[in-house]
Amino acid sequence: MKRLLTSWSWMVVVLVLTLGTGQAQAQITFTLNIGNTGGAGSVTGPYGQVVVTNTGTNTVSLAVTAFNSPSLGTTNPAQFNDLSFDVSPLATGPSTQSVGGFTWTLGAGGTVSDFGKFDQNLDTGTNSQRVTTATFTLSGPSGFSASSFKGFAFHWYSNTGAGQNQVTGFATSVPEPGPLLGAGVVTLMGLGYTWRRRKRATA
Repeated sequence: MKRLLTSWSWMVVVLVLTLGTGQAQAQITFTLNIGNTGGAGSVTGPYGQVVVTNTGTNTVSLAVTAFNSPSLGTTNPAQFNDLSFDVSPLATGPSTQSVGGFTWTLGAGGTVSDFGKFDQNLDTGTNSQRVTTATFTLSGPSGFSASSFKGFAFHWYSNTGAGQNQVTGFATSVPEPGPLLGAGVVTLMGLGYTWRRRKRATA
């Protein structure tokens, strides 16, 4: 009976961790912390982040935030004017969005500085139109979700004085693991340790 309960306990743990992993993948955070060698210079990251969240069937939101670099020693807000991303399957719309008072257009990607070719991008069309934060809604074909995104890059700006703006680099990164997935791994390690101690005690 005791062995049966132990088996059921482990099955419940596995089920909870499986569901937790799926829930974690409903939102993925990308930290943009790699600057390009040509433009970034001595400016250090992180430059910003993109939080990708499932909002419906084949629909996601991209919440983009530009960060100030501590290496600049400035309190002026960092900004961006375009966002490139690797995604499969490709987003299909909406093709234009009004965000932060500007019109952003979803288009084909291209080569981004040191980071290679990206699949698609959202762009204001001019570097004079910049925002610190922006949230975009994207949809796609069957299977389109937060886990479809593999990497991001954007043009990053920081105000260095009155009316002065400087391009300091691009940034790209890989997603951080979901918090529930990390907690699940720790839980499994703890349960394994407890099981070994009990086994030794009854030996």
